[in-house]
This record gives sequence, structure tokens and C-alpha cells, in this order.
Amino acid sequence: MSTAKGNKVFLTLAPATGIALTYFAMPLLAEAPTSLLEKLPYVPYLIILGVMIMGGFFSRHRVTFISALLGISYFIIHGISNASEPVAHANIILGLVTILLPINIAFVTSLKEQPLFSLQSFITVTVILTQLLGSYW
Repeated sequence: MSTAKGNKVFLTLAPATGIALTYFAMPLLAEAPTSLLEKLPYVPYLIILGVMIMGGFFSRHRVTFISALLGISYFIIHGISNASEPVAHANIILGLVTILLPINIAFVTSLKEQPLFSLQSFITVTVILTQLLGSYW
């Protein structure tokens, strides 16, 4: 088997294996201690942080920015869903996340791969922060 074909098989099977393991592990969560279940919502933050560090280490700024976008989106959605009292304008906030996340991912993927500390990266961060501040306003 050629390496290109082997890479395609791996790229197809790796996510499918993760999804299958998650599916079969779900019944075990009912027996898990509550101290572990309380920490479970914070696992995506660790995964996203790991991906961002790896993206920076391997000079893949697009991966770093997309994982940062996913982390920000998860933080917003997690904050709204776990709020002790209803969040004002929750539908508008979720709508903005739903619209802006795919647009931002398309924007980041259309960029050329550049070093993490470059003018293009600065512009990308500026655009994302401007959207966040504009959405907050």
C-alpha cells in the first residue's frame, strides 16, 4: 500500500474510531463518579489548547486560529447553556455564533500558510477580535 493511500485510510479511520469509542463508552458514564462528571465539560478546552500548541509548534497558523475560533465558540455556548439565570439575548448570541463561525473558518482556510507572528496573522486576530467586540456591543 502506498503512503498516500495509507494516509487517506488513516485520515478516514481515525475520526471514525474516535466516534465509535465514544459511542460505546457512553453507557459507562452512568457509573462514573460525580467528581469526574463535573470535570467533563472542561475536556474540550484541554483538547483545543493542545491543538493550538501543536499548531504553533509546527507553524500551522490556520490550525491554531481555527481551534481558537472553536474554543471561543464553545466557551460562549457553554456559558449560555450553563448560566444559572437566563442570559439576555441568548438567541441573538447563538445566532451570531452560528453565522460567524463558518464564515471565520472559511476566511482562515482561504489564507496562505504564514508564520504565526506575521502581518497576516495580526490582521486575522484583529478581524476576529473586532467581530467579538462588535458582537458584544
